[in-house]
Amino acid sequence: MPIFKLFEYQNAQIAIWKITENLDELLSISDLSKYDFKNYEKLAHTSKKIEWLSSRILIQSFADHLKIPFSGINKDKNGKLHLNNSNWHISISHSKEFIATVFHQTKCCGIDLEAESVKFFKVSPRVLSKYELEYAGNDLTKHCIFWSAKEALYKLYGKKEVDFRDNLLIDNFEVIQDETIFKGKFIKNEHSLECSFKAIKLEQLWLVVALKID
Repeated sequence: MPIFKLFEYQNAQIAIWKITENLDELLSISDLSKYDFKNYEKLAHTSKKIEWLSSRILIQSFADHLKIPFSGINKDKNGKLHLNNSNWHISISHSKEFIATVFHQTKCCGIDLEAESVKFFKVSPRVLSKYELEYAGNDLTKHCIFWSAKEALYKLYGKKEVDFRDNLLIDNFEVIQDETIFKGKFIKNEHSLECSFKAIKLEQLWLVVALKID
């Protein structure tokens, strides 16, 4: 799994890898004793097994790179990923042959990878607010970034029963040289949190990182 890109955003550490191995090659380099292998055995399709193994290998490799002791990964009751015996916050995403992860020592974080697709014009009315829809207009890139930012914010929040249109609100942004920085917030009943986002383009994909603002 060659590293495609490493970068930092507000002390968040981000790694993007390109999956070039087949399933047997991934199994040969996997430390299965440290993974929730029972979940792997439930996967029926080879593509899903490759995604699952790649995400675990990337997290373990990046933890080693950052000198974070690695003793496995677990999911809480809402499906949010955590490192065993560590206070570091993590998130992961994959799309096509790319997989990405973000680590932050103190702040909740989320990450999402999305390919630009005309499907966003169909689903955006169910996901974007009235103001977000008006701002995005017919700009496919803006629709994609709005969607990806909401996915990253949803992962950061880490709980279920979220209305993407009403609870996840993203500020306007302008893309300059295939990247942009902007803000957004989660609002539900009496609970709210603010986030900062960084979006960058990787080949035909958009990657968005979300960080909680304290």
